[in-house]
Amino acid sequence: MHESIALEVSDVIIDKRYNSAFKATKLQNYLDGTGIEHLNIIGVTINVVVKVAFKLGDQAAVVEQESFS
Repeated sequence: MHESIALEVSDVIIDKRYNSAFKATKLQNYLDGTGIEHLNIIGVTINVVVKVAFKLGDQAAVVEQESFS
């Protein structure tokens, strides 16, 4: 995490190794456990994340101005 980003105590960091935030991470468990069902997706390779989110039953919105995938 870059030093210019100020983390809040309530922030959750989920490390990932693949181009999907869902593959081999605890993201879906976190979403299910907290009742989060709607995601705003911002990033570079968002197509994979959005496809998996829908497949898992989550709603996903892409913030177009911030994405270039």
